[in-house]
Parts: sequence; C-alpha cells; structure tokens
Amino acid sequence: MPRIEDLLLVELPTLLALAAVAVFAVIEWFFPRMSARPAWREHLPPIGIFALLTIVTTLVLQYGVEDRLVGAFVPLRFFNLGRLPLPGPVLFVAAFLLVDFFTYVFHRLSHGIPGLWRLHAIHHADEHVTAATGQLHHPLETVASYVFLLFLYVVLGVPVVVAIMYGLVYSVHNGFAHADIRLPKRVDRALRWVIVTPDLHRTHHSMDLSEGNSNFGQVFTLWDRLFGTYVDRPKLPERELQMGLPAGARPGFRSTSLLAYPFHWRISDRQAQ
Repeated sequence: MPRIEDLLLVELPTLLALAAVAVFAVIEWFFPRMSARPAWREHLPPIGIFALLTIVTTLVLQYGVEDRLVGAFVPLRFFNLGRLPLPGPVLFVAAFLLVDFFTYVFHRLSHGIPGLWRLHAIHHADEHVTAATGQLHHPLETVASYVFLLFLYVVLGVPVVVAIMYGLVYSVHNGFAHADIRLPKRVDRALRWVIVTPDLHRTHHSMDLSEGNSNFGQVFTLWDRLFGTYVDRPKLPERELQMGLPAGARPGFRSTSLLAYPFHWRISDRQAQ
C-alpha cells in the first residue's frame, strides 16, 4: 500500500492547483473582470466533484497503470533528449518548452478530433469561467492526456525533473489563466508576449467557436503565434464576452449531466471543427 508521503507527492500538482484556485478566488472577489458573476452554490459543487475525480484518476493511473505503460513505451524510444550535449540550463529550458508544445498539440487535437472534443467539451460548458474552471475536466480526458504525454516523455527521453517541474508550473498557471481577474492593460499586454493571460485564455472559452478554436497555448503563447492560432481579442468587449458551448450543445451544469455528456447522442461532433 502506498505511503501517505508518496500519495501526497503524486498529487502535489493537483494540491498546488487547488491552492492556486483558492488564492485567485480571493483576487477575483476584489478585482473581477467580467460583468456577470456565477451563482456560486450552483457553480462550485460540480467543479469540486470533478477535482476529486481528477485526484482519484491520477492515483489509479500512477499506481495501477503507469509502470505497464512505461514498459510498453520504452522499446519505442528513438531519442533521448536528456543526453544531448548541452549545458544543463539550456537543456532544461529546451525540454520545458518542448513539454509545453506537447500540451499545445494535445489541446489543439482535443478541439479537432471528435472523440476528444466530446470529452474536452465539458471544460467549455462553464459559462462563467473562473479560476475553479481549470479543474473541470472529464476523467477520461485526464486519462487520454496522461497517456499521450507519458508516451511522448518516454519515446523522446524527456528528463523526469522537467516533466515534474512543468506539471507544478502548469498547476499554478492554469488557475491564473482561468481566473476572472482584471489586470492592468499594460501588464496584460506585456505578459501575453510570453505567457497566456486570463483575457487571452477567456477568448478561448468564447461561445463563438471561431474564437473558441484559438489560443490553445497552456503556459506560453509562442505556439499559437507560430502556428496561426493566436487571437488577440474577441469580437465582443472582454467584460461582455459570452462563454460556454453553443446553443443546442449545452449540458446542464450538474456533475451527472457533465459526466454523461460525452456519450449523449445529441452532441454534434461538428462542434469540434
């Protein structure tokens, strides 16, 4: 049976993410960006349940599946990034950016492949995006992301320390990117040259899928700029932006409805296009 210390280590990114949500929730209270605010008694319970499901899912993956997956992936390794003859700091930065590119690719695939979109769509079901929204992911999407990233880590020989550090940075930044907070314009403009800001990511949650299918970056904006998926501003003023899924594709914002949503026959796979 795993020790409590090991369990805490495995769940450190999730625990850090929840701590970030709590911090940004306080900032949201005093410096809200959006005109409309969620009804918290309806907004938080489903997200809390999905955060708990994420913890359970990652524990199952870590202790029940990971060793077998690594064993299956190791024979497919064709490159070892960790052995490149580069100075340590240069190698770390290069590998860190590569991992961020992997997450960009998976996020973009989640909008382009119907099966993945059905899972990812529940993240876009929240019409009031807050720091807590970052915890709203279907357990099967967690599994798909985990397997996808683990495969690339193994076959490309990504140093373990880089994967761990990226997970910790992502956990905090995810809360920041989803936070309903108002940044000074100059600060926002400066930050978005490097990292995804709340205003920038909020455009990704637009109900208008011509805007929603953009800004796939997880931490850095580099990949959106390189691959033409960067959208600087939504058509509507940011404070009035309509978020969520298009009419006719919205589930009820309840945990049971969201869990069943990917399997509902009325979902149109064309929403992913």
